[in-house]
Amino acid sequence: MARDWAATARFRARHARPLLKDPIAVFSSEWLCDTFDMDCIVLVRHPAAFVDSIIWRELRHPFEHFLAQSLLMRDLLGDHEDEIRRYAEREQSLLDQGILLWILIHDAILRFRKRRPQWQFLRLEDIAREPQANFREMYDRLGLVFDDGVARTIEEHSSAGNPEKATSMAAVKRDSQASIVAWKRHLTQAQIDEIRGRVAPISDAFYGDEDW
Repeated sequence: MARDWAATARFRARHARPLLKDPIAVFSSEWLCDTFDMDCIVLVRHPAAFVDSIIWRELRHPFEHFLAQSLLMRDLLGDHEDEIRRYAEREQSLLDQGILLWILIHDAILRFRKRRPQWQFLRLEDIAREPQANFREMYDRLGLVFDDGVARTIEEHSSAGNPEKATSMAAVKRDSQASIVAWKRHLTQAQIDEIRGRVAPISDAFYGDEDW
């Protein structure tokens, strides 16, 4: 707590802009942006990479939490209620959980893309391939200063000398080029084919044949 308080004090003194990063908060993103006047950046991730991360981290999701939120089910997840209820009643494999979570998140993103054209919708893979150029464009759109310090930080956190996968939940330095295709080495072809078959047609709005 002392460390976080000190860091917050430094950021406030510099008038730094706060960043809220939370994959599940995507479902509340419209409310967050409207309530707190936020600039919203929606980051899309390849379905196979997403599922690979779920499996590797063993991230089990409590799907019953979705069912307990009537407004969420009404506004965003209603089309998937039967499947969510099945997953809540009986735990499914991590592969299945990852697939359903990706579908739920990115189905919502498709809705937001139609309703909120002023938001930034970016693919993680595009940023990872050219982090300097993409962050510079992102900073320009947000009215932030992209200086040498920012460029060094980006290089430090995305260069080839970093590990392919995060060494812990708190780790933020990775080899960005290697990380975006790591799923091809970790998943079997049967798993990749299953993922691709089940996430379509939602994934087709974000990824083409060349991305598989």
